[in-house]
Amino acid sequence: MFYNALTMSGIFFIISFIFLIFRDKAYFLIGGYNCITKAQRKNYDEKKLSKDFGTTFLNMV
Repeated sequence: MFYNALTMSGIFFIISFIFLIFRDKAYFLIGGYNCITKAQRKNYDEKKLSKDFGTTFLNMV
């Protein structure tokens, strides 16, 4: 059980690190974001969305 938790923490850390590296361009990793039209994408702040997801994954560690 401990090793499973340790593995998941490592995965979440790697994902959050990827979001921190690609800061402005990490929105392509967010599920469902690529499926919406370009007109709908204008309603979202991509930089803030990427930052929020990176912070969320870092908090999961």
